[in-house]
Amino acid sequence: TNEMNGQYVGFEFVSAALGSTTLTLTELAVYSVFEMELTGTITTPEKIVIDGKNSGNSLEFPSSVLSGVHTVVVYDNAGNNEVYFAKDGVFTLKNELANAFGAEGAQIRTEDPLGLRFVSSVTLAAKNAAYKIGTVAAKSAALAGNELVLGSKAYKTADALAYEKDVPEIKYAADSADKAYFSIALYNLGQHKYLTRYAARPYIIVKEGDDEYVIYGATAEARPVDIATEAKNDTNANYSEAVMEYVNGIVDGADITAVSDAYAKTIGLTDELLAAAVKATGNQARLKAVIEKAQRGEDIVLGTLGGSITQGYSANPRDEKCYSGLLREWLQNTFGVKVTLVNAGIGSTTSVIGVHRIVADLLSKNPDLVILEYAVNETETDRTNATYEACVRRILSHENAPALMLLFTVKQDGSNNQEAQMLIGNNYQLP
Repeated sequence: TNEMNGQYVGFEFVSAALGSTTLTLTELAVYSVFEMELTGTITTPEKIVIDGKNSGNSLEFPSSVLSGVHTVVVYDNAGNNEVYFAKDGVFTLKNELANAFGAEGAQIRTEDPLGLRFVSSVTLAAKNAAYKIGTVAAKSAALAGNELVLGSKAYKTADALAYEKDVPEIKYAADSADKAYFSIALYNLGQHKYLTRYAARPYIIVKEGDDEYVIYGATAEARPVDIATEAKNDTNANYSEAVMEYVNGIVDGADITAVSDAYAKTIGLTDELLAAAVKATGNQARLKAVIEKAQRGEDIVLGTLGGSITQGYSANPRDEKCYSGLLREWLQNTFGVKVTLVNAGIGSTTSVIGVHRIVADLLSKNPDLVILEYAVNETETDRTNATYEACVRRILSHENAPALMLLFTVKQDGSNNQEAQMLIGNNYQLP
């Protein structure tokens, strides 16, 4: 960009002739910027949050902040913050709202209905300035790295909820000399959600005339199993028998097998269907390593190789509703980690093609878990047996030792090539 009298001119690259240093550029846009003047005690910001969204630490703002109503929170390197209200380019420091929030953590809700409770606090000065207090919560993975902000696209598509009341109507957990404590509770958490990571963010709304300013606190995250484990190990707590039964039920029921079985029942899979679906459990050591990695909070890569079913034929939207997209969603919701999907499925292909693509299109991305699916497109021949086994061997011998699971889909008449592929899988003790 070229700076010109307080404006930035953006250019879009169009073309270049090979062997020439001449570039063809076209002017894309001109937009104004301005630099905010800090009038509080924080003069060198570590972070700036505009309307609940992280904007880095630069005091140069786009011109959009010059119009309308906005909330700007400036943080120093110690985590302290000061709040400015912006209206049509005029910034006003609000000393009474500095360091307004405290994140007090997550707890097991001990009243009926039992559940998971996120507790926050707000200074009494901020409470007195606000006319609404609330908390917004959602599944962490569903936010895909976006801030938890009311009304944003990320919030609306993240299975989110908000609990908001006028200040006099809030049910406060307690008031201290300088803080008021409030919470949001997630009730009726089924067993399939015991490992799900949830995020919660408190906020207050201050009204000046007809204008409303929203100030957000920090986002807290927790899983029911983690909170229940802390409660179970708290020797100073004096929980009722009913609460301890609930706590122990979460801790004991958070085994990954039990959680996944519980999830299966929520989508209508019976024990009989599950038993018929699993053809071999195999050696699950690598699969266990993937699960343990996710339980540690580390991101994982899911890879798939196969034909049109793997590619997502007829799924709409394809990336979300194909089987690998649904598996990614379950892994993200269950473990609260980012799952990157590498879908290397191509319609009307077999392992004869797949074995030549497997390194460039799949293994180069270092997947932690791979699903191999060619049962519909292949018929048993010496050639397909050899190339299918070659795919298996290449996956298992890859340097990051990915887990491998074989998937046998079927044609409409119920036929497929799973018997031949199962023999290969059994030789390598694959699930």
